[in-house]
Amino acid sequence: MTNGYVRSMVGSVDPSSQFNRTTQGYGRQPGSAFKPFVYTAAFAEGGMKPSDRIIDRPVSYPGGGGKEWKPRNYDDRYHGSVTIKYAISKSINIPAIKVADSVGIETVIKYAKLLGIKSELEPYLSTAIGGVKGIHPIEMASAYATFASGGVYIEPCSIIRITNSKGKVLEDYSPQGKQVISEHVCEMIDECLRAVVTLGNRN
Repeated sequence: MTNGYVRSMVGSVDPSSQFNRTTQGYGRQPGSAFKPFVYTAAFAEGGMKPSDRIIDRPVSYPGGGGKEWKPRNYDDRYHGSVTIKYAISKSINIPAIKVADSVGIETVIKYAKLLGIKSELEPYLSTAIGGVKGIHPIEMASAYATFASGGVYIEPCSIIRITNSKGKVLEDYSPQGKQVISEHVCEMIDECLRAVVTLGNRN
């Protein structure tokens, strides 16, 4: 989506439905798809890089009501010292949470917003692993498109122009891109996301 134009959109499988799940649906949490936003903040402001190491082991944080929040990895396995690149390739929860805690969850949210997320994001560490109320699918698509566009965010556009019956142009939409993160940060994120394919299926 280097120009912001939406090629296709499937909002429902029910032809009688007027509810567009792509632009209106909040039901699904982004889950691990949110983690690249954490590492974007870390690369952009935390001075981190893909080869930096994080200790993957059980942790706990102060929670509500005087209780502790004890996040865990999906498979309850812990890997010790891992690189950020490896942590992304295996979608490991604890490193993402620790990095978000290090750079600040507010910083993570700031970069998610820069990349194109408009939905409400609460300043809790669980947000780092996609524990949010829900994000419109179109927002996730546009945020990932920002990575593909070298850090340039372009508002998704599904209507190019509107004309009357005589062909006169009434409205003409020409999306304008804005550089929101550097190309260097995008290159590091790209390196990590490629590792999901090259390393992710290896034990």
